[in-house]
Amino acid sequence: MDPAGNLYVADAGNNRVLEYDSPQTNPVANQVFGQSNSFNSASGCNAGGISAASLCLNSNISFGIGPPNRGLATDSVGNLYAADTANNRVLVFAAITPTQTPTATPTPNDEVVLQPPLNFGVTVHQTSPPQIATLTNFQTVPLTISSIATSGDFAQTSSCGKSLLAFGKCSINVTFSPTTFGPLAGKLTVVDNGPGSPQSLDLSGTGFSAVTLLPRGLDFGNRQVGAKSAPRSLTLTNTSTAPLAVTIAVGADYSEIDTCTGPGVTVLQTTAPA
Repeated sequence: MDPAGNLYVADAGNNRVLEYDSPQTNPVANQVFGQSNSFNSASGCNAGGISAASLCLNSNISFGIGPPNRGLATDSVGNLYAADTANNRVLVFAAITPTQTPTATPTPNDEVVLQPPLNFGVTVHQTSPPQIATLTNFQTVPLTISSIATSGDFAQTSSCGKSLLAFGKCSINVTFSPTTFGPLAGKLTVVDNGPGSPQSLDLSGTGFSAVTLLPRGLDFGNRQVGAKSAPRSLTLTNTSTAPLAVTIAVGADYSEIDTCTGPGVTVLQTTAPA
């Protein structure tokens, strides 16, 4: 086994060495050494004649990796050493160079990155827990920050200060405090001296009131003048963590009785005029 995890097996019966890139997941050899580097099994020694690409292994010798270093060995950089026993020599095969995965090079507009977009979901008429956006400076020089701001019903605090080191990053904590119902949107914007400034990301959330009065309206239908209707009910709900002060009033031709004296769910009854 070399430092990169490649496995070498002395296939002595076929006078060759097989190399496996991923021996635990792929049983098929990736390279062959000896027998003119051919994957075709050949039991004879020195296929094609004695050369730097031939081997004549003695299958009666134990070809172990590690002490006592007989048969096959690798060094710290991955070079392979094979004891070519019958030819009275040791062959050295250069280390396998793995295919390198290309590293993405940021485009100029990606040298300063603000991410990710933040969605706060439904927030009930209070300030949400903070969510974190990250500002990253991929430049080789420090980034000068002029301002960090939010729009809409969002606010921010940050650890960024006025300068961000080369290849540095900092956190921006954003909170959502809805002032109205329904879907709400905003922006987090950073103004700096980097490429693509200003950097911005989308902020979103949905406002929901802690106090509701349902249904939205009552219809008593047609009533004879002076005839009192049956009562109809409204439900006032307080889901906040604080008590709710309640003042109730109805129009001139209506009267009401209620149980709005405690926290939580209360019932308000309204009747048509007598």
